[in-house]
Amino acid sequence: MLKMNAYTLPLLLTLNLFCYAASSEETTEPRLVGLAIQSNFKVPIFYAAIYASNDEYQSYPFLPKHRIRMESRFIVNQFSARQNHEHWVNSVLVNNSKTELKKMSEAFLKFSELMKVKLFKGDHLVFDFIPEKGIDVLINNELKGTIENPDFQKVLIACWFGRRPPSKDFSQQIRELPATDLLNKYMETQPEGSGVKQNQLSQLKPVAKADQPG
Repeated sequence: MLKMNAYTLPLLLTLNLFCYAASSEETTEPRLVGLAIQSNFKVPIFYAAIYASNDEYQSYPFLPKHRIRMESRFIVNQFSARQNHEHWVNSVLVNNSKTELKKMSEAFLKFSELMKVKLFKGDHLVFDFIPEKGIDVLINNELKGTIENPDFQKVLIACWFGRRPPSKDFSQQIRELPATDLLNKYMETQPEGSGVKQNQLSQLKPVAKADQPG
């Protein structure tokens, strides 16, 4: 049995506070911290949003230790399965080395298969990184599959933060809080028949500068 003395109680209190803080940080819901427009040949394709509980997602190529979500909300009327597959596979290929991808061939193959899906205006495509689990791939809040390799997240983050981002404007926008007009357009982009109202979207309000973790 642990004997209590003048030093034991403060030590236990410190350990409890540390464990609580660590647990709280791990479970913190990601918040919108960056928003950009992905275009192909100057044609807007989707809004690209990054959700995070801190700024470690910008420390590419290091693997984040906290939950991060990448979300695409489609602007075009439709994006064929071929177009979607080519877009994401090419983004991965130009931003990651062959050596890196070879280590994750199984995860890359599964990701490639999951991207063979046709998307329409208003659809939401989400990559939800959960530490020690992997990446959940969702379309309009419906789980389509899980890539059970946490290391694959840095491969996906590279598509937006790597050596070949979609454009210079995109690279700057995705690292900043969005302007009000861009945020409103993003928030209004909802799946057909979703019934989501403007006043139901307050949880998507981005982190204010003063609230962002340091």
